Amino acid sequence: MSGNNVYQWIPVRWSLTGLRQVMGQEIAKVTRDEQWRTPLPGTRATWNHLRQMAQVVPRITVWEGPWLLMSDAAVFTDVLAGYEVASPDEQVAIREALWFWGALHWGYYANDTTWALASYLMTTWPPDFWKSLVQWPSRPVRDWLRLERRVMYLRVAIDAAAKGRVQTRWGQGWIDCRPLIPNTNGIERSEPI
Repeated sequence: MSGNNVYQWIPVRWSLTGLRQVMGQEIAKVTRDEQWRTPLPGTRATWNHLRQMAQVVPRITVWEGPWLLMSDAAVFTDVLAGYEVASPDEQVAIREALWFWGALHWGYYANDTTWALASYLMTTWPPDFWKSLVQWPSRPVRDWLRLERRVMYLRVAIDAAAKGRVQTRWGQGWIDCRPLIPNTNGIERSEPI
């Protein structure tokens, strides 16, 4: 992908915290733990907490890889560097992060919006870090179809936010898009949704 400014074509408030907050809505719905709806930090502790919860509520394991990808760059870099010594479960989550990265580019639901998301992620990482991702295995994953649906989940939320909609339909529920809607008064939004 050339040009890291593709994300600027989509008028949303690009933020890793906001993206995690949008992803956290589905986690909160399944786990009934409302903390996932709040702006959580992209730390390894948060990612480890998600992984621990997935042991109890397996339906959220699909978010382990995408959450890692949306974690702070230092966390993703550190976890990826430890791939060889990671536990088998952690290796799967790392592969799913890498698979998700690829799906943003070439997956079934890839389009301008997902390319913009990939472009934004590239701006949060060290220069040319994204080029090193192809050296890591991105398969096998637990459920590629559910991972594809998570790509669509983020695409739907970003597209709705770009149109200024505070929520959008997702299945039988709604995605709250406020964490991604640009702030028009110059004050960063960080309150829970």
